Amino acid sequence: MENSSVSRLTARLDHSVPDPKVFAAVNDDAARRLDELSRILAGALPDHSLSPDERLERLARVVQDRVPERQYLQPALEKVSRLERRLAELVPDPGLTPVERVQALLAHLDDHHIQNNPHFLAAQPTIVQKLERMGDERAGFSPVNNP
Repeated sequence: MENSSVSRLTARLDHSVPDPKVFAAVNDDAARRLDELSRILAGALPDHSLSPDERLERLARVVQDRVPERQYLQPALEKVSRLERRLAELVPDPGLTPVERVQALLAHLDDHHIQNNPHFLAAQPTIVQKLERMGDERAGFSPVNNP
């Protein structure tokens, strides 16, 4: 298996987290299929707050004898509470709103990028490119050297 390909696939920050126990080609194929299904489901049900699984569960309503998968039918309150708890863990300043916490994370990303990639400053990379360049040592993901 090509280890650098696995790291590249994961660090890209899309929904393509590879399985390190299989070959890169298998991971690439799974990523392609997941991307295709995700795009179709997002096109049909464009609500940004829904994951592909949640979109599929809503579409599954057309199957009368299905058993609903309740974990994909969570109310907005449950989803936003989970997001807000995680934001409070990541940015523990009690004086900040959840939106301000997201903004603080984005500002921290910009600071990290400027400190660690001075040669990329003129390129104006996207948020995704900045995160890809960081990698995630704690999760075992190598940085991606994107343009």
